[in-house]
Amino acid sequence: MNQPPLNENLRWFDDASFKSCGFGPGDIHKIRSAFAGIPRHVLLNYGEVLYRFQSGGFLTPHGHLSPWWLPVQAVEEIRRLHRETGLSFEEVVRATAGLAFDFQGKCDFELRARVLVPMYAFVGPFSRERLLAHPYGRRSKDLGLNPELARLPTLSGYLEQLFIPNLKPENLGVTYWKLSVPSGGFSLIT
Repeated sequence: MNQPPLNENLRWFDDASFKSCGFGPGDIHKIRSAFAGIPRHVLLNYGEVLYRFQSGGFLTPHGHLSPWWLPVQAVEEIRRLHRETGLSFEEVVRATAGLAFDFQGKCDFELRARVLVPMYAFVGPFSRERLLAHPYGRRSKDLGLNPELARLPTLSGYLEQLFIPNLKPENLGVTYWKLSVPSGGFSLIT
């Protein structure tokens, strides 16, 4: 008997369905505010490819995969902007994802995942965060921001992202790549 696709019954405005995934009210608000508008509920089929940039291992401390991923088109755009502007990968990801200037994330690794079971994802553009994530954070000029950021099309988070709750390692075939900076090339880890 075939299992229904993962997240088939998850609805964007149904708090109970998010709570059934283990998210509390504060988590639900953060998830919803990460998108500019209402994302689409999209079926991902076997073989589709997803990406994620991060530092460290790909499992959470609880043995789950992060629910936040990027579609192929977003990664191609990030790579193109990295090549054309000469900005660091972190700066390009931060700008195209609309993340705050004091975002501390690292892009040491690229995860490339192939969907192994049908699953639904919420897909839509990133929302734009405040210029500083913390209202009393450092001023932009104190952050050592690269003036080349002005060459990027926008800091509004125009790229799309995917939110896929309930992911388990067996749902995706993950290949782990070490990002070699500044070339933007990759070397296979696993």
